[in-house]
Amino acid sequence: MAEFLVTTFEGGGNVPPVLGMILRLVARGHRVRLLSDAVLREEAEAAGASFRAWTTAPSRPDRRPESDPLEDWAATEPGGGLLRLLDRMTIGPAAAHAADTLAELRRAPADALVCSDLMFGPTIGAEA
Repeated sequence: MAEFLVTTFEGGGNVPPVLGMILRLVARGHRVRLLSDAVLREEAEAAGASFRAWTTAPSRPDRRPESDPLEDWAATEPGGGLLRLLDRMTIGPAAAHAADTLAELRRAPADALVCSDLMFGPTIGAEA
């Protein structure tokens, strides 16, 4: 049995595959923790994972449009949605995601980190 730390963010379509992976890992007897936006707590726990919310990095509390950090619908320039993703989720908050991941691994070590969604910070934190 292994201990997995999974990191992701609430981005809509990226969540179901992560939850499916968690369900499969738990079904195989592994322990799984999800480090993510606060809004995912109930779904993570329903899938059998323990949950920790981002504390240094932004943590989306709900799925209302007002709490969406990407606001990709507001992008008017070509490629603007991707630029917002990079700036607001994958690269921009990388240091904060790294700090939260490192703090979580120091609190409770894991055998493996599963980092989804092109988030650079969690892998940087785990490597540290």
